[in-house]
Amino acid sequence: MTSLLVIIVLVLLSVALWQLTKIFDLSQVGSSKNSSGIADDNDNNVQGYLMFGFLAFIYIFTIYGLIKWGDLPLHTPASAHGGEVDSLMNISWV
Repeated sequence: MTSLLVIIVLVLLSVALWQLTKIFDLSQVGSSKNSSGIADDNDNNVQGYLMFGFLAFIYIFTIYGLIKWGDLPLHTPASAHGGEVDSLMNISWV
């Protein structure tokens, strides 16, 4: 478990360092290939595909979670109103 935590921290640190180098590159005036900072059609298309990919990932992970752990999140209600809250939660999920 400790090694997993160390790997996660190292990955997050490397992503942060990568982002910092990108920020430094963008802050250099006139040295980048797109010095105006305006997105073109290619950038918009890439961001659109990434958005739909992320949306598909969230939907797939949600469906997988409901199949795998279906009754675990909303198990036995702890009060008289728990059943109503559970039904509202199921409506929200749907």
